[in-house]
Amino acid sequence: MKLGLCTIAYRNMDVREVIPHAARIGFEEIEIIGKQVEGKTDSELDSIRECAVDHGLEISGVAPYLWLTQDEKLWRESMKIAERFTQIARRLGARMIRTFTDSGPTGIGSDVATEAQWDIAVKSLQTITANAPEIIFSVETHEKTLADNPASALQLKERVGAGNLLFTYQAFKGGDIIADYEALKEHVRQVHLNPHIGSKPDGDLDDCGVDYASLLQHLAVTGYGHSVAAEFCKEGEATWGRIQGAYDWVREQTNVPCRS
Repeated sequence: MKLGLCTIAYRNMDVREVIPHAARIGFEEIEIIGKQVEGKTDSELDSIRECAVDHGLEISGVAPYLWLTQDEKLWRESMKIAERFTQIARRLGARMIRTFTDSGPTGIGSDVATEAQWDIAVKSLQTITANAPEIIFSVETHEKTLADNPASALQLKERVGAGNLLFTYQAFKGGDIIADYEALKEHVRQVHLNPHIGSKPDGDLDDCGVDYASLLQHLAVTGYGHSVAAEFCKEGEATWGRIQGAYDWVREQTNVPCRS
């Protein structure tokens, strides 16, 4: 497996300032939050790609936000975002685009979504994935989306019917972290770890309320061969010392050797 860093906590920094720190810690990959590449010129995107190459990092993916199940205005904007980020991903050499059926506190969950909302999300994802068959559109399992539990996520996958629609597995609240992963594992290409910043200054994930140790050990013994990404979300709290601590802790759980 490859260890990566999602840059969301540094969304207001130039990602070229983030890359050297991530490489120094030992990460092999970086998942770039959409804000850091949105609106960039081709030459600026080329510079980001070259910066990653120079530091030995792969750009695993880019991470925009989409709203496919709300009003028409948001849907139209989301389809434009998907088109723009397809071009951005190609320019950066990224293999994945993180994908949501909805985003934010007003998101539509599978428990309340109407058949019409399901239908528009499915048709939209069919269009998006067909336009870029070489790119993985990695649906993040997340509350208030159509992928908010294993059964619903699998339903979405089946209804879209696209081989390049896969999953970023983020533990479901109140779920069984191993059983839920097992239900989806055939289609999982990235696992997100969400450290809780607070009681432990070193950034390890022992006390964040999610049994990441068991999950990581399970991934290691079952031969998981895709991405694992640490996603520190809050600006100002994700210090490089804490991120180093999280990286070291994940390596301990998985026996992944340090990047040379």
